[in-house]
Parts: sequence; C-alpha cells; structure tokens
Amino acid sequence: MSEARVFRGIVRWSARLAGALSVGTLLYFVIAHLMNPDDGGPGPTPSEWFGLTFFPAGVIIGLALAFFRPTAGALLALGSLAIFYLWHIADRGHFPTGVAFFVFTSPAILFLVSSLLDARAASHDESNRYREPGPSKGTQ
Repeated sequence: MSEARVFRGIVRWSARLAGALSVGTLLYFVIAHLMNPDDGGPGPTPSEWFGLTFFPAGVIIGLALAFFRPTAGALLALGSLAIFYLWHIADRGHFPTGVAFFVFTSPAILFLVSSLLDARAASHDESNRYREPGPSKGTQ
C-alpha cells in the first residue's frame, strides 16, 4: 500500500471522526436547549432565527452531508459559517468573539482536503484499479 494512499485514508478518517464529534456535540447543545429552555425568557428574534439557520443548522447539515459527498458537504458547512459571520457582523456590529464557531466547523476543512486528495489520486490512476470505496462518479 502506498504512502499516499495511507495518508489519504488518515485524512479521510480524521475528517469523519472530527465531523462526527462536532455534529454530535452541536446536536447535544441544540437538544439540551430545546429540552430545558430558559425560564420565561424571550425566544430568538426573527434576525436570530436567520443566524441560527446557518450556525448551527447549516454547519450540522453540511458536516453530515460530507460523510457521503465530501466536497458538497464541506462547502455547505464552510459557506454556512461564512454567512453566519457576515450576519453576525451586520446584526451585532462586530465579528463574533472566540474560536468555537470555527472549531465546530473545522472538520469541513479536513473533508475538503480529503476530497481534493482523492480527486488528485483518481486523476493519476487512469485505470481506477485502486479506487477508494464509495459512490462512483457515474452512478447517482
């Protein structure tokens, strides 16, 4: 087995593990909040619902999609984070503080790197004898 193939596998499985941890943690936060909402506090405003559409919802959907379609899922998660940041700046007047938003979305970068490595390997292996398991490009 070639070193490049091993490296691609490590990147792919690192992305999957980190993505599963990120999605699981975000879902835990969402479910915990829904199960135990603030006592009598006001709910999210329409503007805040817009922001919540992109983080955490868009990031969760993007990372979950990345397990099956790494490029599309990674781009959806990263795009959702970018739109969330733009919304936050427009709504609050400043960039979000802390790194948590980026940390929870960072597995998307690994998924994107993994898909780029796979595409590069496929272009170098014209016979496709050593193609990694998963959906083929022609069947969908």
